[in-house]
Amino acid sequence: MGVSQQELAALAGLRREKVNRFESGMEDIFLSDLARLLRVLGLELSIAESGPPSSSDEIIVERISGKQRQLVPARLDEAAILDGSKIKVIDWGRVPG
Repeated sequence: MGVSQQELAALAGLRREKVNRFESGMEDIFLSDLARLLRVLGLELSIAESGPPSSSDEIIVERISGKQRQLVPARLDEAAILDGSKIKVIDWGRVPG
């Protein structure tokens, strides 16, 4: 789309610094802010049920600190973890504790 951070922030009603911190991974983003940014870019966030993973593509993550975890495909390079009303995009190799 070729939009600067300043233009994107203005169109989404956010501060440029916030867009910069999110883009650089220095700050988590509220889902509402993410939806605003995506809308400006003509995109939308959707969650869909994936097909059944094969046993060779699964990682079983046990209950850690009382948090319920699920089976996830091992081939994911990144995963999104909901944390309250915020979303963290992380490298799967560094799951937050």
